[in-house]
Amino acid sequence: MTWQQVIRKLAGCCVIGLGLLSIIATSGNENDQGTDEASRPYIRITSPSDGSTYAEKSYVSFSGTLYDTTRTPVTDAAYVWTSDIDGQIGTGASPEAINTLSKGTHTITLTATDGNGAAYSQTCTLIIAGDSGTSDDNEVAPTATIVSPADGARFTEGDSISFTGSAVDEGEDGLLTGSALVWYSSKEGGSIGTGTSIVLENPVSGTHVITLIATDSGGATGSAEISIVVGNNPPTATISFPADGSTYAAGESVVLTGSGYDAEDGAIPGDTDGTRLSWSSSVDGFLGSGSGVTIPVSSLSRGNHVITLTAIDSEGATGTTSVGVTVSNTIPTVTIDYPLTGATFDFGDTVTFNGQGTDTEDGDLTDRQLVWRSDLDGVIGTGASVQVQTLSRGTHEITLTGTDSDDASATASVSITMGNTPPTATITYPAEGTTYAVTDDYFIFNGIGNDAEDGPIPDNPNTRLEWYCSAGGLFNPGPENTNHTGTHGVLLREDLTPVPGATVTYTITLVATDSNGDTGTDAITILVPFPK
Repeated sequence: MTWQQVIRKLAGCCVIGLGLLSIIATSGNENDQGTDEASRPYIRITSPSDGSTYAEKSYVSFSGTLYDTTRTPVTDAAYVWTSDIDGQIGTGASPEAINTLSKGTHTITLTATDGNGAAYSQTCTLIIAGDSGTSDDNEVAPTATIVSPADGARFTEGDSISFTGSAVDEGEDGLLTGSALVWYSSKEGGSIGTGTSIVLENPVSGTHVITLIATDSGGATGSAEISIVVGNNPPTATISFPADGSTYAAGESVVLTGSGYDAEDGAIPGDTDGTRLSWSSSVDGFLGSGSGVTIPVSSLSRGNHVITLTAIDSEGATGTTSVGVTVSNTIPTVTIDYPLTGATFDFGDTVTFNGQGTDTEDGDLTDRQLVWRSDLDGVIGTGASVQVQTLSRGTHEITLTGTDSDDASATASVSITMGNTPPTATITYPAEGTTYAVTDDYFIFNGIGNDAEDGPIPDNPNTRLEWYCSAGGLFNPGPENTNHTGTHGVLLREDLTPVPGATVTYTITLVATDSNGDTGTDAITILVPFPK
């Protein structure tokens, strides 16, 4: 058995040997933190003192620390404070002072858990007395009074604050002074002095609840309490609109709505001079401020913005809040002015395409920002106006694509048809203005026809060449052709109405018809003399 084990077994007993070693038991320490502190982690409650007494509704400050084997505070420890009467009363090594402990004798336990999950604890006893500070209902509690400063007084950060108070015991003690008067601050972590008059140097900024506790010779207590403010409380800012994560198109009006509040000045902006709200963007900087809380913004740059509302109080203290807003690029608009959808053109025609594109940020789109495409022929040009003579036969879906400087694009489309190419007809014989002899009984004509789709006419059975005379219409072709179709034509004199002694001018026309029914023509004039 080790000496530590012997000591633990003998704790609270008496004297070993001839009074050479006295062992006194300590209370409330579950870790047996005594002789072996250097060999294991241990915990210490530094406030409140064990057995201390507080008046009901007085603020009580708590602080404690877990140390490792080198007596160094454990930085990753988690602390929990509990009362056997009120349950959990705080967390952290030094939680906020409280004044809500129930009357009675509390066993306060501080449990600290280190980063490895090992838990350590220590306890202390704390008494919360009633207004009388004692269980004797006949005992009259002393009366405590805080003379100065006034409740709600404000002080500049760094000021020295003087406190004056008094206490009277209506029983045996009369006027209480000295250590019978104890001053406490909820922000300073415990007692700040004793006696009827004290000075607090360099007080902590914020709202202090100052409590004066008077204790008479019988242990009865009475208290008085005020609140003071050290330093200016910064205002708070609230953004009501837009919501965090909102997205808008560039140029769209964004309404910024918010408010501010200050503990001293009230609503911001309000009646107090010098208070204001200020809006800013992480991208565009200052957006606006003034007496209003609603600002429409239509000029936010494209991108991700952090919109910040800053509330400024009359002392110049600020409070801020922010939301994220995304302003996206505006998609351009594109229109095709000509041709209209459904338009039909002959194959080989030059087709003019006119269109336009506009963008909120870039203005009119030009040149390579506008691209014309055919679903049959691919890209056919760029710019607001193009002329194309090489479109394939068939129905084309023509698309104009407008792309802005941020690569956002929009399209417009029309459907057009490139139709059949009309055939061509050529009279190869005789020459224009040929004059025949009076003795000629017939007149021979030669011609050819050609079609881009069908080839030579009339090699295709669905095509034909026809000869016409201005005097009698369709006339017979040569003997190798039938149905008045052929490359040769023969006009008989007997088919002409004679005009004795006159030379008559006739127009000879060759008509080429392709397989789609489209025609092409050629014509010459001839002179035919008639005898008297």
